Amino acid sequence: MINELTKLMGSVKVHSENVREVLEPISKLTFTEPYEQFLATQTAFIERDITALREQEETIINIFDNRLAEYVFYLLHFPDFMELSSYSYDKLRPQIERIMTVSEKKSFYLSGRLETIEQRIKTDTTRKRTFWPYFAKHMYPYHQQWHADYGATIMETEGLSCKEIAEKIYSHL
Repeated sequence: MINELTKLMGSVKVHSENVREVLEPISKLTFTEPYEQFLATQTAFIERDITALREQEETIINIFDNRLAEYVFYLLHFPDFMELSSYSYDKLRPQIERIMTVSEKKSFYLSGRLETIEQRIKTDTTRKRTFWPYFAKHMYPYHQQWHADYGATIMETEGLSCKEIAEKIYSHL
């Protein structure tokens, strides 16, 4: 879908989701508590996106594939650290506010049936999916609404081809 969107838009820079570029350096560090590692990981993801946003101000249009507000969502809703979500928010307040301000302007939540998403996840080998069952049961039901509350345009994608989804997004830009 991102490739189709770039064909329509012309000169754009696509920031694909590459979790390894963040996770590999973090995996070499030592942490005394699991929460410290979690916070360092989410901070690294958010800082990576802020760096890319700074580039956006100087260059052409940027497209973020499954990024920006999604990392804030996980930071604030990850089940193992829910009791620390207020602390996490306070600790990263400037970064979160920067991400959420940008997300309000041009963020799209591509909605589909849970079964369709699950089928796509089965073919995605870019990361471990051990968290998926928990996400599907406990987080997915309010995931879309959370993004909508922070300004994402909700787009139904069920039954659409990648090209049709790209055309739908392009018409909203």
